[in-house]
Amino acid sequence: MIVHLRINEYKELETFICPVTHTPPEFPEKAMEIPHATKKRLGLDDERSWIITTEVNRFIWPGPDLRPVPGGGFAYGPLPAAMTRVLIAQVKANAQDRSLLVVGRTEYVAK
Repeated sequence: MIVHLRINEYKELETFICPVTHTPPEFPEKAMEIPHATKKRLGLDDERSWIITTEVNRFIWPGPDLRPVPGGGFAYGPLPAAMTRVLIAQVKANAQDRSLLVVGRTEYVAK
């Protein structure tokens, strides 16, 4: 789930995304379960899924780390606004307490 966008020093769009997993989180307070109704609206499977808020993957948009979703495009759709606010607040809190890991997913080449 996209949680932050910024233009870097090379004028590229850096995208920061929280990973989504079927694996129950070790620390439930550091993750958000995606409600079944939201998963259904987004066209995701019926298995339980969580957004991990202690990690963000950073990459350049568009880039080699993107994979098309079924039906075309690169996004399943937005989360409900209230859920998005909680997600952003959790990521910010994890950044403040230094439990947020930023994982670079794009090779940066100096221009």
